[in-house]
Amino acid sequence: FDGALQLLDRVTAADPRNAQALLSRANIRVVQGKFSQASADCIALARARRPDLAILCDTTTKALTSEAPQSYGRPDRLVASRTMDPALTGYAHSLLAEMARFLERPKDARRNFEAARSSDPRDLRTLMIFADFELSQGRPKEALELLKDAPATDSIMVRQAIASKAAGYQVELAQLRETLRGSFEAAAAAGDTAHTREAARYWLEVEDDAKAALKAAQANWANQREMEDAVLLIAAATAADEPHAAAAVEDWAAAERVVSPMFLSALEQAKAPAGGAP
Repeated sequence: FDGALQLLDRVTAADPRNAQALLSRANIRVVQGKFSQASADCIALARARRPDLAILCDTTTKALTSEAPQSYGRPDRLVASRTMDPALTGYAHSLLAEMARFLERPKDARRNFEAARSSDPRDLRTLMIFADFELSQGRPKEALELLKDAPATDSIMVRQAIASKAAGYQVELAQLRETLRGSFEAAAAAGDTAHTREAARYWLEVEDDAKAALKAAQANWANQREMEDAVLLIAAATAADEPHAAAAVEDWAAAERVVSPMFLSALEQAKAPAGGAP
């Protein structure tokens, strides 16, 4: 990320109205969990006379904050107005789907996920977060159907393994475990942190190895801080019986004003007494 940001700084210094560079820099800062910094690029997009990109950008920076419910309506109205660049339709629906999930509005999430797929069927990010949504809704077979033609990347195979385990597909699960376990063990031995989010999910949700999951989740948190990363670290710390390991997530949430219902639900669940006792 640091190298990418340096290059984007050079581009925007030479051309302050380069919309692609501004959006890319904002997106990187969002992935890093630095929403207030990303907001500056959203404002610059408006000055660059790209109000559609500015709205989508600004909405992204507010997706986890108390402003999310109000911000949600802006891209929704933008899509309905048809004043947006048609090439952004899939992106807009994907953003709305993700926000609806964060706000715990499953019907709105599903409607927008389906609209995003209709607009851009080949977008892998939409495909993966739609599969995550289906898994969260207890629909592993539907998640597998979404992923059946996707390329065999670690991100895709981890989701397929989680879904296969939930669906009881033991043969498919065994094949995926053989591939993924070797891949993640080799990456860890080499000090490669590029896929630590996927590794953490694998150890936690496929292998039930909480200690390995926590180690990977902590390494991942050092690089990226999106909702998925926060919830994953909380879950891994809880499973490993090391709740203090998630303190960094709460510090980040306080600094960036993260109050998303999905995030708060994850925190509440982690802090609940074992066995559900009052």
